[in-house]
Amino acid sequence: PSPYVVEIRLELLRLLRSPAFVLPMFVLPVALYLLFAFAVAGEQTAKDPDAARFMFADFSLMAVTMAAVFATCPSIAMERELGLLTLKRAQPAPPGA
Repeated sequence: PSPYVVEIRLELLRLLRSPAFVLPMFVLPVALYLLFAFAVAGEQTAKDPDAARFMFADFSLMAVTMAAVFATCPSIAMERELGLLTLKRAQPAPPGA
């Protein structure tokens, strides 16, 4: 596999091993969707399938955004603080990696 694929796989593995990442990123959007789509607006989503689709799309977007903001930014800041980005630049890898 290419160095980029290996880098992505290892980063995902590192993030999945962290409970501080896994719980909020995977459990929270699903729990909020279930709460709002069924408990709060259950009657409306039963009557109007477009409202149910809208809520599903909305919470799917929230899940992607949460993962992007709350996983990427703190990990980049931590890597910069520890000097890991400098170490990555010194390793024999393609420039984009």
